[in-house]
Amino acid sequence: MSLPNEEPEQKSSPNESPQAGGQGLPQPQTPSFPQNQGAFSQNQVQAPHSAAYGSRQPVASGMNPLAIASLACSILGIVTALLGIPALALLLPIAGVILGHVALNDIRKTGKGGKPEAIAGTVIGYITVILAALVITVLKGIADILG
Repeated sequence: MSLPNEEPEQKSSPNESPQAGGQGLPQPQTPSFPQNQGAFSQNQVQAPHSAAYGSRQPVASGMNPLAIASLACSILGIVTALLGIPALALLLPIAGVILGHVALNDIRKTGKGGKPEAIAGTVIGYITVILAALVITVLKGIADILG
């Protein structure tokens, strides 16, 4: 027998969680989304939010093209040195060094990829410039002695 002030005991289903009073909460309904109807309408597409002042910019994907150009110029400087073209053997690695430094600065600011390529282009460029300058100096010295 139950007293008049007591409520009859409710059975809780497995989807309900018990509360302090022994009563269960109903399971929340899953929201239903409208079906995709092809192209996005104007109100469905949201523009990306701009970063607040002083916050870091999101990391950009992709590789910095200046890093690749730096590496290419430095390697072409070595090739032209081996082919015996002294003007290009000196100018291409200088361009590689400059492009490498610009690429490293840009990578630091934007977060793009290509840091190893920029470092390699810069280092190879420095080494090639030094070697090309030494070779040109030695060849000029030999030419002065002989002629």
